Amino acid sequence: MIFLKVGANNIEKKMRYKKLDVSYDPVITRINNGGAQLELKENKSFISKEEKNKFNKYIDENLNNRDRVFLKTFKSINEEQISSIKYYPTRKKIKRTDFISYLPYELGLNYIISEKAYDIIKTYRIPLLLNKINIDIEGWENDKFYLIGFPMIPDTEIDLEKSIFYDTQRNEKVKFKSYQDYNEINFNLVALNLFLLNKYHYDIINIQGKGMFFSEELIYALKENNIIGFEIGEIILEN
Repeated sequence: MIFLKVGANNIEKKMRYKKLDVSYDPVITRINNGGAQLELKENKSFISKEEKNKFNKYIDENLNNRDRVFLKTFKSINEEQISSIKYYPTRKKIKRTDFISYLPYELGLNYIISEKAYDIIKTYRIPLLLNKINIDIEGWENDKFYLIGFPMIPDTEIDLEKSIFYDTQRNEKVKFKSYQDYNEINFNLVALNLFLLNKYHYDIINIQGKGMFFSEELIYALKENNIIGFEIGEIILEN
């Protein structure tokens, strides 16, 4: 297994990140309609009613107070002591991947990943406080998986003077001088190159409304260790 960690002497070096998404490609997942590989079943996925209520309570509280999912005020589900959640394949023959698509998506949770993928990720710089729940998958009893969630950087920390966006309505690249201007047409924007106002010494950065960004070093390690089930987008984050 290949791990290429960034040395401490390079901690102030500007790093490049690329957006990482779970793959919905039928060639990868064997789901012909491009749907999710796994699903949660409300009446079967939890060990007890108590744990189901704890999970639902956590999600509801996140929806009612978005500050709970931001980095500086993050609340972890681990405090709720959810022992495990069982997910079920949406089709009979889905491919085993290391990053797995699932339903429903919940605020504060990002990926279901294999233990192999997590063992690589945890050797890199990630927030100390994050969500990590043991996952069982029907029919995959011999493998370990985790449902993980990373704290989010609010989009107010995007450096708008440096960042470049594409306005799909005007068909041109644009920059912004203020968050108010940016927010007024946010629904028309596609990010091309992002910068942040503050330096974060992490290899995984989760930006509100823009997605999950992995450092180029971490992406290289995932690929070199044959981790499958993810796709790399064209958006570049420099931090």
